[in-house]
Amino acid sequence: MAEENTATNLIFLFPFTFNSTKDLPLEEELGNWERVWEKNPRELPRLRLNEHQYFYPATYAALYDGGNHDHLEKYREYRYKKTSHGGKSQYIITPQAKKNEKEAPEPYKLDINCIGLKLYGQAGKVGLLYYKLHYEETQPLEDIIKICEYGRRIFFPYIQGPDEKEPRPGQVAESLEILHADGSGIKEDFASAYTLKTGQSGHGDPTFISKTVTELLGKCIQCVKPVLDDRMFVMLLYKNQALIDGLRDETDEEASFHTESFRHYFVKKACEAKDEPRMVMSQRPALDDWYKLMFVDVGSPTFLNRAGRLEAIKKASYSRWIGGGTLYGFTNYSYVMLGTEGTDETNGMPPYLIEHFSTMYFQMVALALAQRAHLLYFSGRISELSQDLTDGERRKRKRARNRVPKLLNGPLEFSRNRMDYFIHGFIPRERACNEVPQLQASYARFLSQIYHEEVTAQDQGIEMYDKLQATLFIPKYMGATEKQLDRLGEYARGHTEAISGFLLAVVAIASLIGGGFQVLSAVPTLVDCGVALWSGRILVYIGIFALLAYIAWHVVRKHKS
Repeated sequence: MAEENTATNLIFLFPFTFNSTKDLPLEEELGNWERVWEKNPRELPRLRLNEHQYFYPATYAALYDGGNHDHLEKYREYRYKKTSHGGKSQYIITPQAKKNEKEAPEPYKLDINCIGLKLYGQAGKVGLLYYKLHYEETQPLEDIIKICEYGRRIFFPYIQGPDEKEPRPGQVAESLEILHADGSGIKEDFASAYTLKTGQSGHGDPTFISKTVTELLGKCIQCVKPVLDDRMFVMLLYKNQALIDGLRDETDEEASFHTESFRHYFVKKACEAKDEPRMVMSQRPALDDWYKLMFVDVGSPTFLNRAGRLEAIKKASYSRWIGGGTLYGFTNYSYVMLGTEGTDETNGMPPYLIEHFSTMYFQMVALALAQRAHLLYFSGRISELSQDLTDGERRKRKRARNRVPKLLNGPLEFSRNRMDYFIHGFIPRERACNEVPQLQASYARFLSQIYHEEVTAQDQGIEMYDKLQATLFIPKYMGATEKQLDRLGEYARGHTEAISGFLLAVVAIASLIGGGFQVLSAVPTLVDCGVALWSGRILVYIGIFALLAYIAWHVVRKHKS
């Protein structure tokens, strides 16, 4: 594997669930992707070896591709061929023009370091597509936020605009494009986002996803469903000395989140006066800019309650190293690393932190997103199985209510009622009951191979991983999923035991009937006064069949209840 490019300072991650014709597609089936698997740790490049030492060995099954070549491989990782061999590719983001602007704004052109794909097959079909990018560090803060906002939106949020037929302006980019050095590429202008497959315009297609995702994944990975909303997850490394200084106290170098007064800092800004073009110092609220950077808000902060906004900032910020000029922010759709400008020799951000951003911290975020994707996958499967069980019960009760009327209407109608229940009620319910243990086994594999309460022994890594999991609501999802699985399993076990008990009762009744026939056939035929005593045998028959009928009626009534 080639040495990791340390120029990465922006990463978009797209977690999704998918369908494929096999467990996991092979490398030759994906076409433009090549397999990336880990060699012996002693042969790894420096950065990868450092990353291996950072994580516990128990996490390797969810972080690194082992290199096996079969459909049953638990985890696989790929690189897009046109971006993995040093080719100059770009991710081009063209913002929407404002109403008073006649010309479209200049596009943002970001260098692509690599495009990667992670496929998880341990406990479900879950994938993670990511773009490792690099932007020019001279970009102003507002441009950085626009790059993150427009670059992460891969389909419309379907918020009604003024025209009722158009989306609210500014929600997505004018276009997204992946352009390679040979001139080939993929471009999405969102023209088809508001056109249904039937050709009706003015309505959003809920299955629409940008071509920059679907055409990359190809035909082997189908029925892609996003785990997040209309936005990809954003990882951002941003250097701004003035903003860092405005966020920490000048005396004790502590984060100033405890004060209600929003501190200000000064930045250079072009004077808008036409007759006197010059650079002036503009005063900006530091916490407002930090909030917009973390929550990717273009323009003004969307949290309009100042006290609530301050509380949200305190909750999302990780300020362990702010005294050294580094501040971290975590939200459920972003990870932001704010540092000081300059190099290590000029008291700027150390180079190893930039390396950690694109290696260890990236792997940590990818693992947490994969965990959330799996939990949402389990939630969806539980909902589907519960629906099958509910439909089966409802059709069973409907059959019981309609039994007498259908029988009175004739044997044919009665038979149709029973067949409808068998096809649409009994079979789906039995299939769901059989799939519940499989789903529980998949969840057990998820707990042992993908979910980890701790991934590293490093103190900062432990704190950041805990904060990341809490921000993505993973403990909350896990508690709800385990309760739902337990209840579903209890219902399936109860139903299976009831069916087994009923079948055993039927077998027992059949055995009793067979035994009764054998006993009766062994009774000798007695003749007294020339008359055969068949009346005694008939009375024994009647008594045995009455007893068996009572037992069968009692078992069936108990099974129905």
